[in-house]
Amino acid sequence: MPLPLFPSLHPLIGFIGCGQMGQPIARNLLRAGYALRVYDKDPHRSAELCSQDLRAVQVDTPGAAVEPGGIVLTMVPDDEALCQVSLREQGILAHIGKGGIHLSLSTVSPLLSERLAASYASHGAFFLAANVSGRPDVAAAARLSIYLAGNASAKARVRVLLETIGKQCYDLGEQVSSANIVKLAANYLILAALVAMSEAATLVERAGVDRALFLRAMAESPLFGGAVYREYGAAMIGDRDYQPALFNVALGLKDATLLIEEAQRQELLLPMAEQARDALQAALDHGRGQEDWSVLAEFCTTPARQDSSGRLSEPVARFPPPVAPPPPAIEIRDLCKSFRSFQALNHLSLSVERGEIFGLLGPNGSGKTTTMNILSGLSQPTSGSVQVLGYDVSRHARTMRRHLGTVPQETALYEELSA
Repeated sequence: MPLPLFPSLHPLIGFIGCGQMGQPIARNLLRAGYALRVYDKDPHRSAELCSQDLRAVQVDTPGAAVEPGGIVLTMVPDDEALCQVSLREQGILAHIGKGGIHLSLSTVSPLLSERLAASYASHGAFFLAANVSGRPDVAAAARLSIYLAGNASAKARVRVLLETIGKQCYDLGEQVSSANIVKLAANYLILAALVAMSEAATLVERAGVDRALFLRAMAESPLFGGAVYREYGAAMIGDRDYQPALFNVALGLKDATLLIEEAQRQELLLPMAEQARDALQAALDHGRGQEDWSVLAEFCTTPARQDSSGRLSEPVARFPPPVAPPPPAIEIRDLCKSFRSFQALNHLSLSVERGEIFGLLGPNGSGKTTTMNILSGLSQPTSGSVQVLGYDVSRHARTMRRHLGTVPQETALYEELSA
């Protein structure tokens, strides 16, 4: 579809992801004079945005949103979605061209950002992480906090654009994963506050004090003022009313999991993050996934148990832990691996259950060695997912290797033997 013929104050940019956060960000760009090519996997959401401004044109694929050598922004929910819009055949990387910039606003794993930055660099393009902190109303007011990392010259090109959507932009250097880590750490502070507020509210409630009054008093005090204590504490945890969701359970669980994985990679323990993660998982298991993540308050406190003498002992869980079967020994889904123009693996899928003996057979060049290298963490896939004993080999390589044994293919014989 051709762009409308009228002058624009700024260059054409691509915009991918029109959800709760993407919509207000895109509207601010339009108000500032940018023309947008817009894509969302749900065409109704992108159509809604484009119907409100002629400078927004809906396209059918992520790649169609890209102007070669230009700038494209993405605001998508998770690692899988970012890989899909970036790496598939009609994705961003295949169309962005030399000098193009992919500006990722999404909260994703630091390892994925590093991997994407390397992929874009090999094409002469740039991948920047520009993680944002704020809720949809903050995005609509263009008051987001932005954590920016990546190539210096590329950052200079997007600076004016970021000033359109945010209040503060913090430059965290050229290591692109730094922005992801700072965003996860910021979300950790919110999770810790949610856990603390829920436990404190339960404490005063057990003593006969109105929990809503307590949390309102904290939110109005000079020590605890701010959006977290006011909107999550007083307005939600205090009244046990977790709708409408400012940030739902599923997204909160995703961020808590990424946070814990990064802490493990840095050889740190974050007990409160694990407590929050477990409570969010329990909320999801109990059918409350579309409520606000502050609903974890209903699942993160446990009553103490008394022994026969009346003394308190270990806590009693308020909800039974979900029982799940152990994951397969190996689970490969839609695995692809390309070496420039050569497709070594093309959507390979297989599952090997624990205790099975499995042989991988095929002629030379069929992808056996490539598959084994990816399984052992020695090579990264172009797309798809690979799990060994439930561990994602791209994100948990160190943990996975503790359970892995390999035998090299070289012949283990003395060179002097003649027969």
